[in-house]
Amino acid sequence: MRLRSRASLLLLAALPCCAAPPPRPVDLDRIAERRDLREARVEIPTSGGLTLKQARELLPVLDPELQLAFARELPALAGREHAGLWPDPTLNVDLANALSSGALDELDVLIQVPLAIAGRQQALASRLDAQARLAVARAERLVFERARSLEADWVAWTVALAEERSNRTLAEDLAGPLQRIEVLVETGNLGTVESGLLRLARIDAERRAVAASQRAQDLELRMLHALGLRGGGPVAFEPLMIEDNAGEPEGTVSRELPELVAAAAAFEVAEAAVNVAHRARFIEPSLGAGAGREGGGRRVLFGLQIPIPLWNRGLGALAQAVARREVAAQAYELAFERALEREERVRRAMRSARGRRAPVEQGLLPLALEQESILSELLALGDLRPFLLVDAMERRQAAELERLQLLGEELVARMELAALHAPHGTNEEQE
Repeated sequence: MRLRSRASLLLLAALPCCAAPPPRPVDLDRIAERRDLREARVEIPTSGGLTLKQARELLPVLDPELQLAFARELPALAGREHAGLWPDPTLNVDLANALSSGALDELDVLIQVPLAIAGRQQALASRLDAQARLAVARAERLVFERARSLEADWVAWTVALAEERSNRTLAEDLAGPLQRIEVLVETGNLGTVESGLLRLARIDAERRAVAASQRAQDLELRMLHALGLRGGGPVAFEPLMIEDNAGEPEGTVSRELPELVAAAAAFEVAEAAVNVAHRARFIEPSLGAGAGREGGGRRVLFGLQIPIPLWNRGLGALAQAVARREVAAQAYELAFERALEREERVRRAMRSARGRRAPVEQGLLPLALEQESILSELLALGDLRPFLLVDAMERRQAAELERLQLLGEELVARMELAALHAPHGTNEEQE
């Protein structure tokens, strides 16, 4: 009966290992509270407004989606913590004699311990380490792309604010010619049709100002959500200074580009998987020791279990791992080629914006300013064609806005090009 008692004790000792982890509740009602607390948890300047540089730094801190991306390394880290543990022993109980003789005392109890001598634990640990690095690299890649989207939205928001101001200024500038028109209509020197066209121009300028204001508010809300912040909160943004910047950033695509780092990490995981599949083919014997009773006497038991690699030999798993490594290697190479192509497209976009801006600055805008100046003087002298002045004012304003939009396109391309050359740079010239 002592053997049976020892076996029962071993089984009782193994029961706590089967306990299930406690449940993890999901409380959707607290999401609104967490959104409110997110602003208080991070120091955000509210006086002068949040700059683009500060917003880029806060992206991985505030955005819950980016936090989730970084949390994807936790499963690999949790597995890595236990990867080096020795394999569990096996309890073998031979009930053949007990069932044949009807006596429970006729038991053979054998504990087998695998000999972890093939390096499988280290190979598994290395693969988990690589998987954790891959999760972080993918999160960094997402941060990089989110930063580029935030930069583009920030520039578009700045341009929309400038467009709103320009149209409101135009509407105010039209007040003078409209007053002159009223005098000309009252004296009978100008028809009501012409005066209606001029009033329509002012109303249209006000309409464009409202439209630009709404676009700016839409972009501002999108920028707030990109940072994980709620709309209508205390956080304000600081517009960029969009100016002409001669030249273009020099350099080549950085090998530390997050897209390349993520591809390299995926290749590292595939390489580690090949090592795991290779180590799994090594023979790991198991040694056993125990005791038994037979014919009223006790006996000592020893056992040795050795797998015989004849047919399977783990060749299928190894072949698949090698094939996946080849795919990962090709994906890594393709990622670098795509990065080079991306740099070419960004350079082309910057040069295109600069090329389209040149005729606006050198021809259209100076001529529109000259026409506006001449027609303003003529109107002051009593010219009866004020609608020509309004047309010149609208053309000048349209040229200024087109120049600003092209400068914005060039700035977005410039910031992306600088990021491709130095992924962790901050584009100091446009902060």
